[in-house]
Amino acid sequence: MRTKTTWHSISMHAKANLYIFLFILFSIMLVACCRPQPKQNALPAIPVFSATQRLKNVGVHVPVSHINKYDSQGLKHGLWITDNEAFIIMTPYVNGAVDGCEMVFNSKPEPIRLRLMITYEKDELKSVIFFDHGMISCIIDSIRPNHEYPEHYNDFKYSGNHKSYKDGRLEMSGLILLGEEWERDCEYIGQWKIYNDDGSITLKHFDPFK
Repeated sequence: MRTKTTWHSISMHAKANLYIFLFILFSIMLVACCRPQPKQNALPAIPVFSATQRLKNVGVHVPVSHINKYDSQGLKHGLWITDNEAFIIMTPYVNGAVDGCEMVFNSKPEPIRLRLMITYEKDELKSVIFFDHGMISCIIDSIRPNHEYPEHYNDFKYSGNHKSYKDGRLEMSGLILLGEEWERDCEYIGQWKIYNDDGSITLKHFDPFK
C-alpha cells in the first residue's frame, strides 16, 4: 500500500535543506533584480539628432550611429553631443573621462558658429580657444595648477598663459588665474604686454587682490 507523503511526514533534515535551497534561490533572484544593468547604446534623442543635422550646415559631419555611446562598464565613451538650446557641445570621452578637444557651438541665433575649443587630458583642463564670428579672439594655454600664487589657490586653482586678439592681431598677453568655473572666475595678474598698432609694446601690471 502506497504511503501518501505530507509536509508533516518529511524529516526535519529534509525540511532544513529545502529551506536553505529556497533561501539561496530567493537571494539569487533578489541580487539579479537589484544589480545595476549596463547602460544600453540606444539611438540618440531627437534634439541630438537635430543638432547633428544643423552641424552639417557648418561642415561638421557626425554619423548619428557613432555618438552618445557607453563602454562595457557603462561609462561614456567616444563622441557625445548635447544640445541645451543655448549651445551645441561635442565632447570626446575615453572610459568616462573627457579626453581630447571639446567643441562648443552657439545654438541660437542662427547660423550656428564655433565659440570654444577646449582641450582636456583625462578630465584635466589644458587649453581654451575662444572664437568670435569665426576668428580667434583669445587663447589660454599651458594651463596648470596655480603654483605662482599659492595664497589664492583656494579660489584660483589654475593658471595659464593668456593671449587676446583683435581682428586677427595679437593685442595683449600675460598670466591669468582660473577658478573651477573658469568661464567666470578669472583674473589677469602680474606683468602683461600690450601690443600697440605702431609695433611698440607697453607693459602693464595687474594686481586684482590689492
